[in-house]
Amino acid sequence: MVSPVTIELVALKHPAVADCAAVGIPDEILGEEIKLVIVPKDQAACQTLPNFIANELPKHMRPRYYQFVTEIPKTPTQKVQRFKLIQLQGAIFDSKISSSIA
Repeated sequence: MVSPVTIELVALKHPAVADCAAVGIPDEILGEEIKLVIVPKDQAACQTLPNFIANELPKHMRPRYYQFVTEIPKTPTQKVQRFKLIQLQGAIFDSKISSSIA
């Protein structure tokens, strides 16, 4: 089991990340893959995020998918609503297909 908080703490060290949340999403082959949802300070600068994370986390903890949003859905007590992140619509970057986020 991979702790989403561990992934989030590493991603938040990147200067282009304002906020983020990691979540497991269904995968037909592996059962589940990791998606990192990001609120960017600078989306262009986030292109280096997959490499930054690769230098900080072991392979099994690295997100496969990256998605940009304007805000992370949270409860009134600021707890991340992970169930909403799983269903989130919009463009998703697959790090296994490309090495840079566009």
